[in-house]
Amino acid sequence: MVLFKRKILSVFIIPSGLIFYAACGEKNTDTDDDKLVISQGVPGNSSGSKGSVQVDFNSANSSLSLTEESSLMIGDSIELTQARFSIAAIKIKTEKELSDEEAEIEKIEKEHELEEVEKVEKTESDDDSAALVDGNEAKPSKDGLASKKDEFKAEQENEAMKEKDRDKSLKFSGPYVYDALAGVLEGDAIEPTEMVDGSYQRIEFKLKRNWDVDEEDPLFGNVFVIQGNRIDGEDKVPFDVYYHIATNFRLHGDGDFFVEAGTDNELEIVFDLQKWFDGVDLSGVEIADGENKIVIDKDSNHEILKAIRKNISKY
Repeated sequence: MVLFKRKILSVFIIPSGLIFYAACGEKNTDTDDDKLVISQGVPGNSSGSKGSVQVDFNSANSSLSLTEESSLMIGDSIELTQARFSIAAIKIKTEKELSDEEAEIEKIEKEHELEEVEKVEKTESDDDSAALVDGNEAKPSKDGLASKKDEFKAEQENEAMKEKDRDKSLKFSGPYVYDALAGVLEGDAIEPTEMVDGSYQRIEFKLKRNWDVDEEDPLFGNVFVIQGNRIDGEDKVPFDVYYHIATNFRLHGDGDFFVEAGTDNELEIVFDLQKWFDGVDLSGVEIADGENKIVIDKDSNHEILKAIRKNISKY
């Protein structure tokens, strides 16, 4: 769950006390993507002067219990020990609704993203099959990802360049890794940028698979990773949540994020971790074969993954 301006990605935004909400939209028509260009919008109430805009991230942990081990308790049955997102881009736009051109580009980008996912999954499957043919145990899927890392990364960067050429609207370009448990942005800080003053009604996040972290990092090849423990009385059962499909979040509402000229404007995005697990019950989930933990990903316990993903994006 997310807010704006010192208050809440699942998604709430509160700039100057105005609540925004997350929503998705898509149109399915065919067109030539090379001809699609989205101009950078200027607010109708802009004076033409500029102000500085800084985007910050934070976590809403007031309803959670922080332990000495830097983990977060959600209720009495779930303990989070890691929650990290790979943020590829952030855009701030003037219009609340998607234009026809944006809807077309969204469709094209989703097709490219699904093609990449299918390619990665085929690589993992081929590697596993080859290992089994040799009479050995199947290699971990990350071996396949690591061997194709440069190819996957180049394709993703190529698509990012195409997007930049198509969409001239303001954006903060990553990748950034946000550790929502620690409430810190890893690596390079998001630098402030100049924007013309006026009212902006939509903020977009593009989350993509991360190929820049170390290959041993759980986030490698994933969009986000959540790790923790299911609490069974005095026992703890570890769980890992991996999500690997590139995702867009669109946050918009009836209010505005107003940029004031000649001043430093702050847009704060606050992740509410507790909302991620609303209605999620891990009590009946079994430990994966050959593992000492619960695995929640595209192949295992997929319904739980869908529920978590829905919680993150529905507000």
